[in-house]
Amino acid sequence: MASTDARDADAFHAYGLAFCLVHQPLLDYLQTRLTSHVVMHMTCRPRIGRAVQSSASFATLEAGGVSQIHVVGGDPASALFRWDEALGALSVPVADSYDHLAGKVAAAYFLLALLPQVKAVLKVDDDHRAGDTVS
Repeated sequence: MASTDARDADAFHAYGLAFCLVHQPLLDYLQTRLTSHVVMHMTCRPRIGRAVQSSASFATLEAGGVSQIHVVGGDPASALFRWDEALGALSVPVADSYDHLAGKVAAAYFLLALLPQVKAVLKVDDDHRAGDTVS
């Protein structure tokens, strides 16, 4: 719908409404889970353990109201964003490979931008470790 004419504001608005309708349960879940400041750990399914270690290094920030989320690739053919409970991660409809990292990041930012409470997102890779988080 939105791709028929990118300049057509009505088509884009209709696409946005349809997207939110289809993804409302996920948006509701993330609205209760995420705060205004989010650390987004980009990873892939085989490296989810590394992302868990990365988020553990940021854990002291949670007391200050910072939330964290892991993002993995999913099924590009489905076009659906999902919460993968087994991984504890947001699955975006982009291939789960390094070649598609930019697409995964863009998809995750798109979804997080729909959450009115999210004001700032810090994107880190799964091999990132926070230093001294208390200053």
